[in-house]
Amino acid sequence: MNKKQFYQDLLKGRKEKERIFFRPILMHFAARFNNTTYGKFASDYKVLVESNIRAMEYFDTDMVSLISDPYRETSAFGARIEYIPEGVPAALIILLRQLMMRNVSKSRMFINVKGQVTEYGGRIFSETA
Repeated sequence: MNKKQFYQDLLKGRKEKERIFFRPILMHFAARFNNTTYGKFASDYKVLVESNIRAMEYFDTDMVSLISDPYRETSAFGARIEYIPEGVPAALIILLRQLMMRNVSKSRMFINVKGQVTEYGGRIFSETA
């Protein structure tokens, strides 16, 4: 049974008794294993894919994780992000400040206690380039 069939069986509720599905979250490790930095891993999807696949093949994991750094998604909506070579990316302007500077009407958004925009967030955030 190949890895795809193994995964499809898991989705159908059929479990192989001799084997446990193995899909670790490798992110920073995968970047270093691929001789690159986490900053490049987080900012360039090609490096992310290459690093994850290389680690998957070498360590014979069952699947790569479909996880990227949250700042990748944040930057897709227009946030200015600094990608630090061996650290966690950083937002250059805090989201709430960006929204306030744009005079966004409070009726169009809700910011919860974690500072997350939960209503019309994508549209509001994309306007804060």
